[in-house]
Amino acid sequence: MGKIALLFLIVIWVCIAECQAIAIAADVIPKDQQAQIEGLCYSALLSPAAKENWPDLRSFNILSVTGDQVGNFSKTEAIVGPGDCSVTVEVKTRQRGSATLTLTFHAEAGGKYVLRPVYRGKGIAATIQNMDTGEYVARTWPTRKSRSAQESNALVDAP
Repeated sequence: MGKIALLFLIVIWVCIAECQAIAIAADVIPKDQQAQIEGLCYSALLSPAAKENWPDLRSFNILSVTGDQVGNFSKTEAIVGPGDCSVTVEVKTRQRGSATLTLTFHAEAGGKYVLRPVYRGKGIAATIQNMDTGEYVARTWPTRKSRSAQESNALVDAP
């Protein structure tokens, strides 16, 4: 077997092992209390669907997870207990540069969440979506207050 083929097999094996490294969460969080955060496989293992949705994405890696209860985490997945937690990701793209982004949200026991990059103009951002409800529980850009909410407050406060 050639050196290039052997090197290729080693890289594939390491990437697959990394994507599956989170199979068992830390024993400190009871199974029924665990919330799972799913990211994207990184670098060369981006799926065809990921490459279609984010054509210039080079990598999208979980760097750290903090909170009241943190189980195992890898570059692609994390297990946390219920409560407030923060997920820091590193995003690298070909055209939009790179960024380190932190998302903070309240994890529910047994919840399943999906962490995804978002292209915003020439920049890159990220979201966390609750897979059961479809609700976005965190994002890295500020929300705008609706105009109608501001107008209604002005009417209430008027003499």
